[in-house]
Amino acid sequence: MTEPRIIDCETHYFTQGFVDLLRSRDTAPRQEVSGDLRKNYFEPSAPDVACTYPAIIENNLLELGDARLALMDQHGIKAQVISLSAPGTDLFPPRLGIVAARDANDLLGAAVARHPDRMIGLATLSPLAGEESAIELERCVTELGFRGANIHSHVGDSYLDDRSCWPVFEAAQRLGVPINIHPILPNGSMLEPYLGYG
Repeated sequence: MTEPRIIDCETHYFTQGFVDLLRSRDTAPRQEVSGDLRKNYFEPSAPDVACTYPAIIENNLLELGDARLALMDQHGIKAQVISLSAPGTDLFPPRLGIVAARDANDLLGAAVARHPDRMIGLATLSPLAGEESAIELERCVTELGFRGANIHSHVGDSYLDDRSCWPVFEAAQRLGVPINIHPILPNGSMLEPYLGYG
C-alpha cells in the first residue's frame, strides 16, 4: 500500500519588503505585530489596521527555506501550495499593488525553483491593475512555474466583478490555471454599517 502524499493547500508566506511596506503605512492596509497569540487578527475599532500577527507567526511566514521544510517534515507534509498572506497586494492602490506583487512573486519563485517537489506557488496579483496583473500571471505561470493565482474575495472596496479585474480571469482561462479566491475580512468602508451590532 502506497503512503498518502499529504499536500497542505492553505499555507502562506510574507516577504520582508512586504512587511516593511505594511508597517510603513499610516492608512489601510497596514500591519501591527502582537505578542499575544490570542489577540484578534482584525480590530473592528481600528479598521485602518489590516491585521495583527503574533511575532512567532510572522517569523514563520517569512521563512521559505530549510526551517519551513523541517516543519513540513515534522508534520508529514510532502508539499505546500503557497500564496502571499493576508492582507495581500489586492488592498493597495493598483500601481503600488502590482509592484508589491511582482516582488513577492519573485521571492516565492526563487523558493519554488530551489524546492520544486515541495513548494507549489500561487501568484499574488493586484486585480484592479487588470492588464498588468494579467501579464504578471502569465509571467508567473510561464517563467516561474506557478500553478495559478490567489486573490481575495474583494479588492479594496470593490468586488471581483469589477470590470478592471476581468483581464485577470481571462488570462487564467487562456493559461488553463485556477484562481483560488481566498476570503478576507471586509474593507473598513464595507464593515462600517455593521459596527453597531456588537
